[in-house]
Amino acid sequence: MELNVVTLDIPVDRSCAIFATELEKRPQPQLPRSSEELEDLHKLLHFPEEVALRLTEIEYQLFYQVPPNEYLKHVSQDPIALQKSAARPPPSPSRSCSSPSTANSSTQTEEESSWPGVTVFSSVQTLINRFNEVNSWVTHAITSGATVEERQAVLSCLLRVALTCWNTGNFNSAMEIIAGLKSNKLKPFWPSVSEPIPVLEYLASALLSSEYEHALARALAMPECPVVPFFGAFLRELRGVIATEYKD
Repeated sequence: MELNVVTLDIPVDRSCAIFATELEKRPQPQLPRSSEELEDLHKLLHFPEEVALRLTEIEYQLFYQVPPNEYLKHVSQDPIALQKSAARPPPSPSRSCSSPSTANSSTQTEEESSWPGVTVFSSVQTLINRFNEVNSWVTHAITSGATVEERQAVLSCLLRVALTCWNTGNFNSAMEIIAGLKSNKLKPFWPSVSEPIPVLEYLASALLSSEYEHALARALAMPECPVVPFFGAFLRELRGVIATEYKD
């Protein structure tokens, strides 16, 4: 059984090579409110598959450290409490050293158990903070390009990262990147992209449709696949269940 692997129809390799060359020519600006981990990933963008792997390592840990009751607690909180929680600074997942409990995932492999962990457990707010952090990192990575060509090269690299994440079952990182690319902060950038980008539109559509559910089911059926679902979809479904019960 295989995931529905999607291919990239833009000249990514050449663009990433251009980006790597430009990156070496000048110092990188400081990324605001970002962890050292994401700053390091910015320097590795010309190796998109490596970036995707590292994102998966961290986000696998974050996702499976959230106990099931934390999701219920989160959707039951009142909006004011949620706003106060969101104002807290996010933890830095790249600096922790504990390993995830195998009770959190039936698909954990021996290799995955050696990945750097986060805390004993995480709350849903940790996932939200992480989502916003990666989202901001994506927009910053593009806007920090000195030229139109460099910004377009960064876009190609980020699309390849998102595509690799989708193809390997890390749907959460794929959504983080697509959300960043769809941010209003990038509106001034898009007129410089003259050709349609089918992969961007495919992922943006698939992640919010039944195609995501099918891809998730296929990934979960493969024990060796370190699946990272899009947690926002699960929260939406849980809210729907709770709302239905209250009606009844």
